[in-house]
Parts: sequence; C-alpha cells; structure tokens
Amino acid sequence: MYAALGLIALALLFFLTIRPWYLRWGATAAEAQQAMPGDELVPEPKLAATRAITINAPVERVWPWLVQVGYGRAGWYNHDWINRLLGVADYYEGHRSSSRILPQFQDLKVGDLVPMAKGFGWTVQALEPQRLLIFLARIDFTTGNPFALTGPRPEKYLNSSQVILLEPADGRTARMVVRDRMDFAMGGLTWLNYVLEPGYFIQESAFMRGVKRRAERLHLKSPARP
Repeated sequence: MYAALGLIALALLFFLTIRPWYLRWGATAAEAQQAMPGDELVPEPKLAATRAITINAPVERVWPWLVQVGYGRAGWYNHDWINRLLGVADYYEGHRSSSRILPQFQDLKVGDLVPMAKGFGWTVQALEPQRLLIFLARIDFTTGNPFALTGPRPEKYLNSSQVILLEPADGRTARMVVRDRMDFAMGGLTWLNYVLEPGYFIQESAFMRGVKRRAERLHLKSPARP
C-alpha cells in the first residue's frame, strides 16, 4: 500500500511540476502561449513544447550555427556521446559537433533535407535569414512516403515540426525560441514517444545551450565593429 502511494506521489510530482517545467524550459508564459509560424503543420499535436534561451550575441552571430546543423553536417551541439550510442553521430568533422562555422553548409534553402540519421531527416519548410527556420518530418511508415493532412491519417505515421525563432533584444542580444509539435501513431510502439519525451528535452536543451555557448564565444573573439 505504501509503495503504491509513493508511486502515485511521484507521478503527481512529475505531471504537475517536472513535466510542465521541461515542456516550457526557459520560455515565458507569453512565449509558450503565442501562435508561431509553422503551428499549422501539426494542427493536433500529441506532444508539444516551447523552450527559449537568451544568447549574449546578435542574431547575425547566432544564425550561422543554426543553418549548418545535422547528421553529416555540423552535428547538433548537444550530448554527442548520446548520439554516438545511438549511432547517429557521424558529422562532417567526425563524431563531435563542430565548434566552428562551416562555410559549405551555410547555403540552406527551403526544400533542403537536414538529415537526423542515415536515410531520415527534417525538410526545411520555411526560412527567413537571421530570423526563422521551420523543419518538418512527415512520413507514412507503411509506405515510407510523405502524406497530406487533407486526407485520413495513415495507420502508422509521424508528423513532427520544429520551429526556431530568433528575435533581437537590443542589437547585442538574441532570444531563441524553439517550438516542437509532434503527432504520431506507431502501433504497439506509440507509447515509446511519451517515455522518450524527457530524453528529447535533455538533448534539445543541450542543443540550445550549445548554440548559445558557440555564438557567445565567437562574438567575444571577434565583436562586431560599430
């Protein structure tokens, strides 16, 4: 009986305190509640999060780090050892995320694929230089092809978006807001996404801190001229 009560107390702590904290880590109430470009790509998410971080560098110093992310590209700036364990840490410079700007990956365009692993990745849905990136992964697992939202959902599918919004605070500071929305059906494995949700947070918050650290370090090394 006491064990059951303890489990109930832990579950209440998680769902009432811990989960709300990591779903809007760093974000203000206004940021978490605001409509953002790309919300319509996943109109009925089963999982959704809005996170934010302040970066002590102007948006033009942050943007180059964002457009070069990806498997086979600059990496994700998060916990590379986790990606190595998962077998998805094959980056341009080896098995560690890059700590420098890579010119060959700066020309990102709408329609480009940003790989997350071999054979799978995000498609760039929208891009406004130094302001907005919208990624989408939408796949019917029974066919391996994308599907349209206008028809019925496939039996097994993933519809997932990530929006990265950069906003200048005062010309010297950037605010980065990241919104994730995920809808899915994976048969007997659907539950797995809920179990992995804290892991998504661990890697995404590390990614955001990784961008911040790199942008601030580069800005301090070569501050913009007045």
